[in-house]
Amino acid sequence: MRTFLFIVLSLVFINSTSASQLTQQQVHGYLNSALNNLVVGNYDVLIDMFHFPPSYSSDELSKDKCGVKGTLKDMFDYTGSFRELTQLRDNARFSRYGVFGGDIPYWANHTESLTIVKETEFDKTGIGVLTIELVYINSVLELKSIKVGYYADGEGSSNKMKNLISYLESKEDQRKEDNICGVQELSS
Repeated sequence: MRTFLFIVLSLVFINSTSASQLTQQQVHGYLNSALNNLVVGNYDVLIDMFHFPPSYSSDELSKDKCGVKGTLKDMFDYTGSFRELTQLRDNARFSRYGVFGGDIPYWANHTESLTIVKETEFDKTGIGVLTIELVYINSVLELKSIKVGYYADGEGSSNKMKNLISYLESKEDQRKEDNICGVQELSS
């Protein structure tokens, strides 16, 4: 089992008054827990750290959690695990692909978040970018999204992104075909 040590950073929520009740220690503890679960592939625990719309029925929640969990697993099956997180290059430009619970209209009403973007090295695809986004809604700190990506000027980065998206689309198609999570109904 590999463990992950997250480097302590000065972090603040942007435009958030409710999040001011959080201490940096709480935020760092939450991030460490999320990153450790991600590194060891503990997606059952990680999925419960995500925020999902409270308006979801139990069926919608179950389907969305299953879809997010499947996409996360597939993303890191493709990239491999990651190593230490470091500062991004100066003036870095990169493309990312990520997963979140809910939909875009829901998140349009919840714009306050904390975004951590770091360079890392993925075991299978090399140097890339890992993004973790947190939200503090109804006095609860949760994950909004996890994204992976590559520098725009990185060697083969365009192909890496195309291949990642292609891989994830084929895995999603397979989940639909196998009716895993009832994804067919959720997507329509």
